[in-house]
Amino acid sequence: MNEEKNQTWQQIVWRRRRSPEEDKNLQDLRRADPSLDLEIAQDERLTGLISSIRNVPVSSNFTARVMHEARRSATPLVVRTGWSDLHRRWIARLSFAALALFLGIFSFQQYQSTRRHELARNIAAISEAAALPPIEWLQDFEIIRNMGNPPVIDDELIALMQSK
Repeated sequence: MNEEKNQTWQQIVWRRRRSPEEDKNLQDLRRADPSLDLEIAQDERLTGLISSIRNVPVSSNFTARVMHEARRSATPLVVRTGWSDLHRRWIARLSFAALALFLGIFSFQQYQSTRRHELARNIAAISEAAALPPIEWLQDFEIIRNMGNPPVIDDELIALMQSK
């Protein structure tokens, strides 16, 4: 029922000037539902503004031109076929695959190069260790190392020996 009243007053406001009886019914509707008052006032102002716009002459084939443009914009784009279309469709995919392949090969070569450098460093370290003297020569290393240092004087030991 309420929806029918809304449609009724919208048709009254939009389509034509109101008769005194319709004006009274609209005022009753406004009093009955205050939430519609603002909406009705806005519709009345909008209708007044629209009706104040002067009529512009329209060409005789205006409707035909509008319908033609609507149909034209609704039609799908023409799909091209042939080698050129195949080339355009697959070029992006092929270029991406080539890039991925190039990056894979490059990273694998970098990995191999890094491994080879590590192996070369390890071999160099082993060869340097092989050039060191044998372990038997290093048995008396502590004694030889301390030969250049003067002995440390132990004051407590000297004091203890002198007290006896």
